[in-house]
Amino acid sequence: MNLRIIILFALAVVFVGCGGGERQEAASGTPIPVQTVTVAEQAVPALVTAVGTTAAFQTASVGSRLMSRVTEARVREGDRVRKGDVLVRLDSQDLSARRGQAEAGLAEARSALENAALMLRRLQALYDQKATPKKNLDDARTGHARAQAAAQAAEAGLREIDATLAYSAVRAPFDGVVVKKRVDVGDVVAPGAPLLVVEDPSRMKVVARVSEGEMEALRVGGTASVEIDAAGQRRLPCVLERVVPSADPASRTFDVEVVLDNADGRLRSGQFARLLIESGSRRAVLIPKAGLVRQGQLEGVYVADGGVARLRWVRVGRDYGDRAEVLSGLSGGERIVVSDVDRLKDGDRIR
Repeated sequence: MNLRIIILFALAVVFVGCGGGERQEAASGTPIPVQTVTVAEQAVPALVTAVGTTAAFQTASVGSRLMSRVTEARVREGDRVRKGDVLVRLDSQDLSARRGQAEAGLAEARSALENAALMLRRLQALYDQKATPKKNLDDARTGHARAQAAAQAAEAGLREIDATLAYSAVRAPFDGVVVKKRVDVGDVVAPGAPLLVVEDPSRMKVVARVSEGEMEALRVGGTASVEIDAAGQRRLPCVLERVVPSADPASRTFDVEVVLDNADGRLRSGQFARLLIESGSRRAVLIPKAGLVRQGQLEGVYVADGGVARLRWVRVGRDYGDRAEVLSGLSGGERIVVSDVDRLKDGDRIR
């Protein structure tokens, strides 16, 4: 038993010694081949940054034009609708009864008009034969004119009832999605009362506020982009669609608006958004992202210093494609490693 313990202890010492030799070779052995670049300032877009909220570009509060009772609610929140689809039906029994009466009145008025026209033709013929006095012809003409006016009024009344009857079917104003439903079957609604909210999600807008100094550099049609965390922090390209020229009196800020295509439906109303608007250009230190080393919350680069990799912590700002802006830690002129940075540690020899 003692002999076995002695042998195991000896093997452990050998393995530890071998491991130490490997670490020493990595730190002071053959230089590691790497690629380097020289850090330099470059021109980048100067950006005005503002925060806002996404909203559908087109939204409609669909209301009632009648005082009536809801007899049918065909949609729920989240349903997609097409322009002209019936969303809600209102009780139209009274209107239907009135239409029946109007139709009967119109038929009677048209019959009276036909009789008046027939009487006018007869009296005209008799007058032409000098068989009746002119007063009878004049009376016939007056009667025909009255009958004609009554028929026209009856037609107008029927058209008015038909138009009102059409309001009993509340329809979608455009293709979109029902986002709010405020009525159920049996509810009594008044004219102007909002029943549903429909929005078109195919285009979204972001409205944000900028300061007076920032607003001076912005122009409608300028290049912009939007970052939305809920959409995977993608930077969505867009243009500045609107700049409100008057400031909010309380905050002294100006509203700006961009519009985004949302054909894939990934964006939703009410999401937090960061709006980035180009307002010229500036100089900044940019480095390839491939050269960044991350340890927890820290970011750094390996600076090539006389054939040795020296780890230097930096503060990183905005991304520009495959490059990142360095806010502090590098001033330009340094050579940094941009390949195999995960294999390196501070003090390794490189070539």
